Amino acid sequence: EAGQPRLLRAEATDAGQLFKLVGFYSSAVGGHMNLEVNLDGSGVAQRTGTLWAKNFVLLGDAVGGDFLVQGPDGAMRPMGSAEKRGIVREQFPFESLRVPFSVGHGQFLLNEARLEGPVLSANMRGKIDFRSQNVNVGGTFTPLAGLNTMFRGLPLFGPLLTGPRGDGVFAMTFAIQGSMAAPQIIVNPFSVITPGVTREI
Repeated sequence: EAGQPRLLRAEATDAGQLFKLVGFYSSAVGGHMNLEVNLDGSGVAQRTGTLWAKNFVLLGDAVGGDFLVQGPDGAMRPMGSAEKRGIVREQFPFESLRVPFSVGHGQFLLNEARLEGPVLSANMRGKIDFRSQNVNVGGTFTPLAGLNTMFRGLPLFGPLLTGPRGDGVFAMTFAIQGSMAAPQIIVNPFSVITPGVTREI
């Protein structure tokens, strides 16, 4: 429209298939996805936008290596491909994913991305620099999210118990840093015992 920024909008009724197609994440299954991108950007950013996904499942790690099983003769042998196909991967359901982002000058900025589920939840923020091939992302991981976040709606005491972002009473801070080819994952286990508002100090 005249006088308005150019907007790109995309929608998919199977978020998992779309994520696989574009190489974003191969372990997502199902769900509904929306993407909106401001092609004219904002400030120094060349593009800004938000990715939403709802009601999808993430699969646990696939069996990739050779596992030993005992044969009928009692000897140990590598597990065959047919036996691997019989293994059911663990499933983690998620209610929503929201990823606000900015793109410009070879950099991708995550602006308070949020993943919500009854078992696990997480938030992330940081930067991926494609020119230097470096990643610097930090966030908070919340196990047993349904139980851990039940107090965040309480007036006054909610933010004190669950933290300024409502992550949960008990959560763990982490960082992903280094080269994109081999990033380091740094976890702060002591953040679990510093609940609520003191966690990010």
